[in-house]
Amino acid sequence: MKRRLEWILMSKYEQCFKRLKEEWDPKLAVNGVDMIPTNPDAYAKLVFSQPDYKNRSTREAMIEMPADSEVVEEIV
Repeated sequence: MKRRLEWILMSKYEQCFKRLKEEWDPKLAVNGVDMIPTNPDAYAKLVFSQPDYKNRSTREAMIEMPADSEVVEEIV
């Protein structure tokens, strides 16, 4: 059972890292990052330190907010 749980968690970790790399490799190039770490943890720290990085809750809040914020801006 322990081996199975470890496999599930590592598989999920690898899938998430793959998606992170697919999304952020082009963005890091645009941001002028020359040296990209090969270590997954160091890569994640580099991505999370980028000014245009937004975590999931922030992205979801931004999706919901534009309609409300546009109305408020127009009223003001």
